[in-house]
Parts: sequence; structure tokens; C-alpha cells
Amino acid sequence: MEKYDIFISYSHHDNKEHWNWIHVFCERLTSNYRSRVGREPKIFLDKDGLNVGNTLNGAITAAIDASTLFIPVLSPVYLSSEWCRKEFLYFMKKNRERLILDNKSRIVPLRFRPYDEYSPGENKEAAEVKDIMEYLKGNNILYKDFYRGPLPLRPEDPDFETEIARFTEDIYSLIRDLPGLIGQDNTPEVSGEPAVFLGYAFGPEGAPARALREGLHREWQKQKKYGQFSHRILPDEAPDAADYPRNKSEADVRSFIQRQLKQSDYAVLVFDDVEGPKTSDTAVPVAHLQYRLAAEEARNRPDFRVLAAAKTTEDCASSQLEFVRETEKDAQTNKNILLVGFDVKIIRDFLHDLIHVAPPPPPPSPGVRFTFYIHDRRDRGDELHDKIDDIIFSQRFEALRPVFGEDNPLINADDGFIEFWTASEHTIVLLRHGTAAWCNSVKVAVLKLAALKQKPGLMAICVADPDVNQRLREVRSHEFRVIDCTKPGFENQIVQFLNPASHA
Repeated sequence: MEKYDIFISYSHHDNKEHWNWIHVFCERLTSNYRSRVGREPKIFLDKDGLNVGNTLNGAITAAIDASTLFIPVLSPVYLSSEWCRKEFLYFMKKNRERLILDNKSRIVPLRFRPYDEYSPGENKEAAEVKDIMEYLKGNNILYKDFYRGPLPLRPEDPDFETEIARFTEDIYSLIRDLPGLIGQDNTPEVSGEPAVFLGYAFGPEGAPARALREGLHREWQKQKKYGQFSHRILPDEAPDAADYPRNKSEADVRSFIQRQLKQSDYAVLVFDDVEGPKTSDTAVPVAHLQYRLAAEEARNRPDFRVLAAAKTTEDCASSQLEFVRETEKDAQTNKNILLVGFDVKIIRDFLHDLIHVAPPPPPPSPGVRFTFYIHDRRDRGDELHDKIDDIIFSQRFEALRPVFGEDNPLINADDGFIEFWTASEHTIVLLRHGTAAWCNSVKVAVLKLAALKQKPGLMAICVADPDVNQRLREVRSHEFRVIDCTKPGFENQIVQFLNPASHA
């Protein structure tokens, strides 16, 4: 994994509205640093707006994990940005006791505009802003002020160059001294966040196991975008991850994989005809070693699960066939080791069923608007489902997810359903062709049950199923708005449904 000297956290609005200030700042800092040291600092600057959905993008968290310094460009807009706050708090949480080393802070804030009087609403935002402000005020940290008068220092102002030069000297001393202090504890800190270990897969480009692993990784990153998968993916997101652990000793590989497994709740391992590379000092394939370490973890931790998928052919080497038989034997004697189909969808759904826990209904929060979006497991990853999810997000609503077991036709509308419903301004139900017919029926049936007990708010059924009319006629207790998603322009109908006042 690439290491960075600096991660710059900023509001894209501030950059856009003020002469591309952050981009110019980064360029000048890089140039001054090179003049001072003879090399450019390694800086991570997100120019593409990677963060979308409800969780930080994996590339962002990996870059934060790999950075020595964190530079937030502070302003009222920065504090009001959900993603800026998430980046700041993620760096704080990730490093905990190693934020300040030898009286040197690894968070080096810049004041872009005055932010001290920013007043968030009484909700989650307020708690996050409070944590940030307490850190800034409670620690004796390096602080650079680029604010002058009504506006920040303009890049063409002579004082801008002077402040950049002074700042570069301070940054250089920190980059020079901090890595050694960080390295005094060379065992990466174990994160408390949920994680899944997606084991290394080897072979040439397009090899079955390698292709399956890459497909799973893409699928989970996509689900993260829409808040449907919150686990970190290890070892990819580990600070000291090896891109391809060949040419390393067995002891080094073993130590690294054991650390990742300790942080994980599940291990997903895929195998095919290719054994893959061996450690540099033994004849043990890395693929075999990581499985045996995961199996050992499953024996020692009753809450740890191993999902193993194998694909072999007649040309498979005898040693690899023996290894696959080893996994089959383990699965017969250990209920924590599960053999699953060699398919992205099968593994994705299997893991989702294991980790799915219905969240508690949120308390009413001023300033936060909710839409209850009812769908089922089969809909996730579908183009229509994702499009509706994007529309909800674009209209500044938080989407509350289903609270019932989607595959269980025996639905009790009292189990958290009413609380989610009454906390939301709208309810959207997706009836999609391709979802099991009985599952679409369940969605309508649970609405009928709930409507008998509590008058609902605005509700719309997004129809992409030609057989849905009969089920709609079954709902007599409330009049639904039906949006036909098979016809052009349905997106505007959903936007109008979510914001009726603006379309009056």
C-alpha cells in the first residue's frame, strides 16, 4: 500500500468558490517542500469527490490509514460537510493514542475562514462538531492561519508565499520526526470497526479465484457506496497490507495475516487450480497458509466464520486437491467453517445474511429528514434500486432500510416497523420484476398491516413489475401513489413526490 506524508481534508465548495485555493495551496506546498528537501512530499488530495453514499470510500480510508499527517482546511463549510467531519473523526479514531507524539500533533489544521461560531443543529452533526472542536481546543497543536480580513489570503498575495514557506518548514520537521515515533509501536493498532478478511487469490489475470475475489471486492465497494455494507475489507484496507505477499518469509506472512484475522468477524477465501506463490523460506503456498490460520481462528473464536469456495478441474494438481479435501473435512467437523458456491452473488448474499442486523429506529432529529425505503435483498445491486437510492440521497434525505427479514413471509408489523414509518416523511416501496413474486406480495402485505394500526405519511409504490396490479388492489386501507418505473421520466416523479411543495 502506498504511504503518504500528508492527507489534505477540505471542502470542495471552499475550493471552488475561492480561486481553487486548496489546489493552489497543495501545489505551492509541494514546490516549497521540494526546494527545501530535494524531493516532493507524498500528498493525498481527493480531487474527484470519491465520497458518496453513507460511508467513507475505501480509497479514502486507505489513504487516511497510510498518512503521517492530517491537514484539515477549516471553515464553516468544512464543519457542515458530513464527509469532512467523517474524515477528521476517522483519523482521530484510527490513531487514538498516537495522535500526539512527543508533543507533536499529527493533525495540523489550517484556518481558511473563521469557524469557531459555527452552530450545528441538535443532532448527530452537533455531536461530531463538538468532538472536533474539543480536540482543536484541548490540545497544544500547530495551527496556521491563512485568513485575512473578509477573505482568505489570495494566492497572488505576497503574504501567501511567505506563510506557505513558513508552513513548509514546520511540515518538514514533523514529517522528519514523526515516522520514527509512530514506528516505536510497529504493531498496527487493532480497529474496533467490523471487518471481513477477503483472502489473497493468485494466478494470472482472469484466473477463476482471482476474478472471483476482484468481483467480490467491487461488489462490496458498491454496496458501501449505498450504505448496505459497513465492514472494512482486509487486508486491502490495512495500513501495512502487502499488495502481493510473495518473497516474504513465512513468519512475516503469518504475523500479518493473523493480525488481520484478529480484527475480522469473517474470512472469505476462494481457491482454484492454482496454488499460488509460496513464502520465501518454506514450501507453503500463501493461499494454504491463510486458510489454515483462518480455520485456527474459527476453532478458537465461536463468533468467527470462514466462508470457503473452491473450483477445481481434472487438471488440478494433486496437492491442491488434497488441500480442497482438507477444507471439506474441516467443514464437516467445525460449524464455523462453511463451504459456499463459487459465485459472487452466492457469497455476497450468504455473507449479508450472516451479518444483517436490523438497526434500531432513530430518534427524531431536527434538521434530519428520513425516507423509509422498502426493498429486499434481491433488489440490492439492481440498476433501478440503485437509481432510486441515488435520487433519495440527492434530495438530502436519509434512507431508512427494511427492518424485517426479507425472506420470511411471516411478518409482524409491530417489530420496529411503525417506529421507522413514523420517523419518516415518506415511504417508497420498490416492486421489481425479478424479485420473487411472493416477496413483492409481502412488501404490500406489511404495509397493509401497518396502515391498520397507524395512519402513514406519504407513500409511493415504484412499480417495475407487470404483475403487481393485483397486489395493489389488495391494499384497501390507504391510497398509494403508483410510479411506473418502466416509463421515461419516472425519476422526476420521484423527486416531485419527495419535495411536493417545490413542485406545487
